[in-house]
Amino acid sequence: MRLSYRDQGQGPATVFLHAFPLDQTMWDEQAASLIKERRVVTFDWPGFGQSPTTAPDPETTGLDGMVAEVIELLDHLGLDQVDLCGLSMGGYAALALYRSFPDRVRSLILCDTKATADPPATRQARQEMAELAVREGSAALIPLMLPRLLGASTLRRPADPLPERIAEMIRRSTPQGVVRALHAMATRTATMDLLGSIRVPTLVVVGEEDILSTPAEMREMAAAIPQATLQVIEDAGHLPNLEQPTVFLQALRSGLP
Repeated sequence: MRLSYRDQGQGPATVFLHAFPLDQTMWDEQAASLIKERRVVTFDWPGFGQSPTTAPDPETTGLDGMVAEVIELLDHLGLDQVDLCGLSMGGYAALALYRSFPDRVRSLILCDTKATADPPATRQARQEMAELAVREGSAALIPLMLPRLLGASTLRRPADPLPERIAEMIRRSTPQGVVRALHAMATRTATMDLLGSIRVPTLVVVGEEDILSTPAEMREMAAAIPQATLQVIEDAGHLPNLEQPTVFLQALRSGLP
């Protein structure tokens, strides 16, 4: 298995898909609680955390390649059906996986993500970010990403260790992994047409202060999914599972069958 992963606990399996440009350790708090009652699988996308960078060929650079990696992991672990939780980029992958392999998904948790494709300005910004990572290294993304990932309430907290924890995750990523992930996000197609056909229980979660995937966008997403419920988490931005882990865990448990 090429991906670095953790497979912990027993019972119904929940698989977590991490955000850009972080790694599977962003789910540590949730995993530590859920393994008492469930099987929990986390992993690093190629070029993030401890997963090696995948060669940049056409079959591995888009969302379809990311979906194939998740399916390969599920097959490796003998998991026929899972509860799938994705945040931001992980949410894009979760929706793409459901489109191609709906029978593998028992329930969905979609956090701070989008069902729309990138507009041209966002695609251009991703290209510039990729060039920056190649030119100066992944750490150059830290001052760009922190104000976008964290809510204003989090950034105001004195001596909070969370910004440095996130910065360390970004430092662990490789420029090649960053470029691959940015390409996958920039070239993804919209999944708005998919939402109405989702037939599994779905929890939609968003930080109230998220400026990347706004509460308004997430409400629209939830309204389009037949079996969806929406949870808005106060005093959190794009990473509510890290900014408000206790409240996020309560929401997560409410959405798991």
